[in-house]
Amino acid sequence: MTSISLPFTDAFLRLGLPFPGLSVPLRVFLTLLLLGLFSGLLVMLYRYETRLIRPRFAVALLTLRLISFALIFLTLSLEPVLARSVKEEVPGKVLIAVDRSDSMKVTDPTRPLAEKLRIAKVLKLVPDLASDAQLEAWAKDCETGGLPRFALLGGEGESRRFEAVVKKIDEVNRLDLCSRILTKDGLGLIDAVREKHGIELIGFGKDVIALPVGADRLAEALSSAAGKKDGQTTLYTDLKLPLIRASKSVGDGVDASGPKLLGVVLLTDGRHNWGESPALRARELGERKVPVFSVAIAPKDPPADIAVVSAQAQAATVFKGSIVPVEVGVRITGWPAGKVKVSLDFPTNPDGSKKPPLEESVDHDGRDAVYPLTFKAKMDEPGPQLMTVTAEGGEKDRFPENNRRSARVNVVKDRAKVMLIDGESRWEFHYLHTCLGRDPNMDIRSTVFRQPRIGKLNDEELRKMGTPANKLPDDLEVLTSYDCIVLGDVEQSQMNPAQREAIEKYVAESGGTLVMLAGKRAMPLEYANAENDPFRKLLPLRNPKAFISDDGFPLNITGEGERSWFLSMGDTAGQNRAAWDRLPLHYWATVGELKDGAEALAVVPGGGVRDRAVIARQSYGFGRVLYVGIDSTWRWRFKVGDFYHHRFWGQVAQWAASDRLLPVTNATGTIRFGTREPIYSGGQEVEFVVRTSDAVKKLGPNSLKGARVIRLPDSVDGKETSVGLIPLTNPDGRPRDLSGKAHDLTPGKYAVELEIPEWTDQLQGPPGPDGRATKLRCTFEVAPPDNEELVDLAANLSLLEELAQAGGGKVYTIENAKELVDALAAQSATREYFIERPLRQSWWILGVFLAFITLEWILRKWAGLP
Repeated sequence: MTSISLPFTDAFLRLGLPFPGLSVPLRVFLTLLLLGLFSGLLVMLYRYETRLIRPRFAVALLTLRLISFALIFLTLSLEPVLARSVKEEVPGKVLIAVDRSDSMKVTDPTRPLAEKLRIAKVLKLVPDLASDAQLEAWAKDCETGGLPRFALLGGEGESRRFEAVVKKIDEVNRLDLCSRILTKDGLGLIDAVREKHGIELIGFGKDVIALPVGADRLAEALSSAAGKKDGQTTLYTDLKLPLIRASKSVGDGVDASGPKLLGVVLLTDGRHNWGESPALRARELGERKVPVFSVAIAPKDPPADIAVVSAQAQAATVFKGSIVPVEVGVRITGWPAGKVKVSLDFPTNPDGSKKPPLEESVDHDGRDAVYPLTFKAKMDEPGPQLMTVTAEGGEKDRFPENNRRSARVNVVKDRAKVMLIDGESRWEFHYLHTCLGRDPNMDIRSTVFRQPRIGKLNDEELRKMGTPANKLPDDLEVLTSYDCIVLGDVEQSQMNPAQREAIEKYVAESGGTLVMLAGKRAMPLEYANAENDPFRKLLPLRNPKAFISDDGFPLNITGEGERSWFLSMGDTAGQNRAAWDRLPLHYWATVGELKDGAEALAVVPGGGVRDRAVIARQSYGFGRVLYVGIDSTWRWRFKVGDFYHHRFWGQVAQWAASDRLLPVTNATGTIRFGTREPIYSGGQEVEFVVRTSDAVKKLGPNSLKGARVIRLPDSVDGKETSVGLIPLTNPDGRPRDLSGKAHDLTPGKYAVELEIPEWTDQLQGPPGPDGRATKLRCTFEVAPPDNEELVDLAANLSLLEELAQAGGGKVYTIENAKELVDALAAQSATREYFIERPLRQSWWILGVFLAFITLEWILRKWAGLP
């Protein structure tokens, strides 16, 4: 449709093209063809009539006929519509959302005095103690001199009133402030808006509830919420929820019949800590002309507080006796300088005993900061372990709830079983064998193919002396019992194809971890051109080549390498980078291009990340492969002994063992599944993973595949209840893996069973009490969540500004919230619609057409034409 504005009016003419259903170029062509055809016929008639009548009569007849044809063509072919827009004022609506999370239930006695007094003035908090003029005068004094200047006469009484005012303000929590903003006792936002528009009032935290609009009931609802614990619903703030609610009730659709949404008002501290950012939702509302207004209820500066903001064990699963790093972050704000004690408590042992806590201290310099700490926790008890990190704030700490946070790790009984395989006893093998052999958490076996033996002692005597074997075990199935195999500089002639295939099977089917350690003789260059060799397939690199530097070169750790805890050489990120920078240089390496799906953890200087990888890893079947492209990690012992060398290889061995097997395996060992961790925190996503071998039927894109989550009973006589079915999907690049995530599981014990009809026969578990086969299941636990609400109690003004800017909104403080009340009261909602009238239905057009046809007939008869 084409619109043509009509001059001197607010109307316009819409024209279309005939022949609907055809392409636009073809419709234009046929329209012009039709127009030209009829115009040509009229011109031919004109030429014929000029021989019969006077030319002026012929021209007049041609003009009348062209006008008549134009009218009929315009009316019937182009379907003209005369339209004009009409705007009318309609009822509007404002969505007001009150943050009811735990952070809104606190008071703010540390607000600046001037801010407190102006809040009291705006919200009419102390009308019985001080007038608005008195409050403003005190506020100005506080801004200039710190405290009000009381008069000499009567100053004592004024001072007492001032103290009473401050005390009363300090006792008002944030939800009570919201109540005063909304009701007529304070700003009266609800009444001001309701004079012209409708209101929807909701409360939100991790969910949304409706709030009563009546002043008395609202004040009572918010007051009771301030002193009540609502489980997980108030432990988090999801700022998306009111925006999602708003997007469903905008009232801007073509068929919208309800009131138009004029804006969203958020009464909140802006601390979003659940789910994705609300910014995208705010932008969507902005595109629909719905602004987001916010009133920042919290002060911009945090209160005096000590909070543990993070506590994370660097390995999900470790062996009994292992030392696992637990990284902790402690935020200190508004606190005097001095030492702050931080401790890590271990859980109580089954026999009732308890290991002494680990203790560290933070040297706080008086400035607001987040202090990183690392605890080295030795795990002596098997099973899921829930450790608690606590920062001591003392009696001055108003929020002891945020002083502790939990860290979880699963401890298994065995030692890490590691096999070392090398072509000869080179320096790298010698120091690695000695280093890991001294570690009480390692069970080391080794094989060196080329050894200078003289035959005086038999193999059993040599084994007792700790001498490496000179061949692999005859039963290659023994390899599957190892958590990690370190494959050194082995030549093709030293391992036959069956042995190399057994190594591949160990990784792909048994879920083992293979470390490929480069050497100058063979690994990996000798296998680079062996197309179907298992070692070439296992290598995370393609096109390997030697990298040699006479001046030496460092290893540059990539971003992914810094995030890999087993490459950590220091307790903090800064210490880690400094340690890698201090390590001795290397002079030879084998580097290459990353295969698809592989990750570079370290590179040599002078190239890109993907084409000069020297330390890389990749998943391979059930297991994974780590490639170390140097043969000189033993140099890291220079002047420091085993410190860095043992730390690196000990962490690699622990990493290899920590994720080798998923918790549950079917009878044939072809399917493994379970959760990533044994214990999750309430509100945390629970990830389910399934891995299959090549012997399992590959599922098609339309195959049914899911994981059923079952809540286990809390008591012996309780019943299991099904929570839901979680869909499983294939991760990118891993067609034999499945994964899925469950959300919002409440604290308790759970089990998960696979629901995959095509694998039913392979998912049978042990017989139940009735003798019938049961389904395989994996159990896990969801622990009560850490309270995220009290971690940061200052207003998040940057996020609120982002939400406001997305759609023309604004961020207000309590002090200037009256401007918001006035702005909303002055807003009006309009609806624009069009009044359309097709010209072919107009009697005027018909009359004009008949007039021209009649005039043409009269003129034709007058000229003597038939």
